[in-house]
Amino acid sequence: GGGAIYGCRSDRDDEPCVRANNLRKGKAFEFATGGVSAGDIHVGDENGRPFTTNATGRVQNLHADRVDATDIAPIWLHMSAGTDATVFRLGPLRVAASCDANANPTLSANTTASNAVIHAFTWYTGGAGGDHRDADGDFNTGETFVMGFGTSHTGTIVYVDRRVSVSAQLLTQRVGGACVIGGSAQGGPNL
Repeated sequence: GGGAIYGCRSDRDDEPCVRANNLRKGKAFEFATGGVSAGDIHVGDENGRPFTTNATGRVQNLHADRVDATDIAPIWLHMSAGTDATVFRLGPLRVAASCDANANPTLSANTTASNAVIHAFTWYTGGAGGDHRDADGDFNTGETFVMGFGTSHTGTIVYVDRRVSVSAQLLTQRVGGACVIGGSAQGGPNL
């Protein structure tokens, strides 16, 4: 059923069996299929490299923070007073930030899953007191989970449902008349 089959006897470090060289600026190749797999790359030595490249740009869905279907998201938000924003979205979990008129940040979460579990623990970095422990063992679509992040907090969020797990390390800080939210989040399908 193959449309074309090629064979050659090119030695190592010689010219390849097939080469597409576009002498202008367009694509040199493209593969498309209606199936679930676009193809295979086999090498004689299983420890060999499937391909090499001189390119240094990021390839969507083919980069280190997608290893094992796990996504890693660095977070940096500088929010003006009186604004709202999405901090991150991983799977069914969305974490949002609000910076009120006095530049006091707050974080909340919602989910598109049912019977999820979410925990948040925050430490107040401005001195004693202000630490929060929040949990919802039956977190569902339509609910808002407000966490104890405030003007100067560092904390951890852990979220799980039947399909995915997400964890995040975040900080919130009032800086002048603005709110800063930073950190990282990672998550992916459960094994």
